Amino acid sequence: MKFIIEVQRKVEDEVVKLILERTDLTQREIAKMVGVSLAYVQSVAKRRRVQRPRGTGSPAWKLKQKAS
Repeated sequence: MKFIIEVQRKVEDEVVKLILERTDLTQREIAKMVGVSLAYVQSVAKRRRVQRPRGTGSPAWKLKQKAS
């Protein structure tokens, strides 16, 4: 049981790190990279109180608009 909790903590730490450092990625893309669901990424962000700009002002959205 202790092993599972340790693995879960490491995954959550990785998710938080990606949310904060990779502003060019959406939460959906982060979920795909880490191999978890979008709902899990969102719940980790909420539980750890991690936020970043949303919608059309977000760095990920702006980057996608430049690419199109």
